[in-house]
Amino acid sequence: MDFNIITINPDFFISPCKNGILNKAIRKKKINLFFWNLMDFIGKKSFFEDKIYGGGFGLLIRPESLYFIINRIKKLYKKSLVIYLSPQGDILNKFLINKLLSYYSLIFVCGRYNGIDQRIIDNYIDIEISIGDYIISCGEISTLVVIDSIVRCIPRSIKKY
Repeated sequence: MDFNIITINPDFFISPCKNGILNKAIRKKKINLFFWNLMDFIGKKSFFEDKIYGGGFGLLIRPESLYFIINRIKKLYKKSLVIYLSPQGDILNKFLINKLLSYYSLIFVCGRYNGIDQRIIDNYIDIEISIGDYIISCGEISTLVVIDSIVRCIPRSIKKY
């Protein structure tokens, strides 16, 4: 199973990938993790917008950057599910994890600040997932929770045999 993670902080995942069940699953070749650093794709433009499309306060990741990366990954993986972690999403549970296990490739969009532009959600996100009714500092944390939950359900990914 391939996990494509769009993030501005790929270093966040270094320790979890070197330790624990993610490391075991990677070593057993049950999963592959690919990191798409948003900073590599933005050029000289800021990846924030001055104002939120449709009004409101805060900063968003520019839709152009995400559009480019999502399309690039989808060319590599024709049948990928694009996931955005947000409080408005479907609550992560065993049923949803089993649904995600049916895909060979998952694309995770890690939001920051006030999230991502609604136009990306409306046009490119296949499913929004929530890990609970609370606030955390970044989408990388919730992405890691979802990936960990999936990996635990992949046969022989964490056992020695």
